[in-house]
Amino acid sequence: ARHLRDLERAAAGGPYGFDARLADQIFRFFGALPHYKGELAGRPIVLEPFQACIIGSLFGWGHRENGRRRFRQAYIEQPRGQGKYTLADGVGLKLSFFDAAPGEEVYCAATMRAQARITWDAAREMVLRSALKRRIKALAGNLHELRTASKMVPLGADADPVDGRRAHGGVADAMRERKRSARGDVLSTATGPRRQPLLFEITTAGTGQTGVCWAHHDYTSKVVRGIVEDETWFGAVLEADKEDD
Repeated sequence: ARHLRDLERAAAGGPYGFDARLADQIFRFFGALPHYKGELAGRPIVLEPFQACIIGSLFGWGHRENGRRRFRQAYIEQPRGQGKYTLADGVGLKLSFFDAAPGEEVYCAATMRAQARITWDAAREMVLRSALKRRIKALAGNLHELRTASKMVPLGADADPVDGRRAHGGVADAMRERKRSARGDVLSTATGPRRQPLLFEITTAGTGQTGVCWAHHDYTSKVVRGIVEDETWFGAVLEADKEDD
């Protein structure tokens, strides 16, 4: 509903516009990535409609005057088994190596480095099992491209400092486990010098009404319903209705 409202605003001359060609580009990018486990292993990724809505929105909306990406932060909350790492890995690789920003630094973040490595390890497998391995060097602790000085690395609050980094983007996993926003705040401010950074948060639902997960869940709900105006925040909360079995 927010997307449709924004399309009406765009048609009326609003500051942001939606470019379907950019959405198609990111769909094709995901299609060049392979599934690497399960019965779909080896097959190209084909986004489900709800995934295409999320990814197409993030990369299709931009500012009319300067051409920069509209959304700077995304909060995606969905049930288990709905392909959250597929989305996170594709977004991370896109931001790291294919976003026209030399020296891209993208961090896979979580409360524990072991958790952060789940997303990063999956992205590494996608690189090793596709044509991307001709361009991207996959080491034990980072993915990097020497030509553009770009990299994608795992980052855990329990082991890795954030200060001093100049992040172009971040993929934050397991938001439900974060009690404080300090790590996310520092990672967000680290994107300050970048032209069009993106912090992509993805999680299953948390419990209770405390912590970072609830705060971002509540804020997202208000933004997409139009209660709070925040042009640079994208949100999608996917859950069963209360009356559902």
